[in-house]
Amino acid sequence: MKDSFMHDRNTFILQELKNQLGDLKDTNATTVMDQIHAENVKQGRDKYKTLKVSIEDLLLNGYLHRIFA
Repeated sequence: MKDSFMHDRNTFILQELKNQLGDLKDTNATTVMDQIHAENVKQGRDKYKTLKVSIEDLLLNGYLHRIFA
């Protein structure tokens, strides 16, 4: 019971901190990479999923086979 309470409490605190940081972020200082990252997050992608898709594309196109053959 205590662990569940602590987890919920920590999750709430973390979300509050994320909200505060989001309010402080200077949107004028965003880079192209920041914009790409924001779009990926919006679409539910993370760096591992993106990397996996990139490797699968390379495999399907035969590029990796040519590199390691």
